[in-house]
Amino acid sequence: MSTFPALRTAAIAQYPLDRASTFAGEAHGFLDYSRQAYRDLIAVKKTWTIALDLLDASEIAILKAFFEAQQGRNGVFTFVDPVDLSVHSTCSFAEDTFTQHQSSENSNATTLTVYEHV
Repeated sequence: MSTFPALRTAAIAQYPLDRASTFAGEAHGFLDYSRQAYRDLIAVKKTWTIALDLLDASEIAILKAFFEAQQGRNGVFTFVDPVDLSVHSTCSFAEDTFTQHQSSENSNATTLTVYEHV
């Protein structure tokens, strides 16, 4: 299994880093059109929104190649939480398109959302 790549500085993310933990919910519909929903208290879904800027051409190329190798949200990879360095082995991207903004030759930016499967 592949691992989310680090930047040239060995960092995984830049500040500000948006990190969220949510509980998974499940809903069941019945034949009488009633519905029962509940929250799964065991599984916590973690999400990281990683905004990266001032990346050079090689850094953005590595991130783009990794994203394409994962085929967007289809792939599963290992992600190391930049805050507490915990390893999450079942993560995916939340989007299918790699967005890249280039303001100069060595100033690229992208935003990636990574979530953990519960």
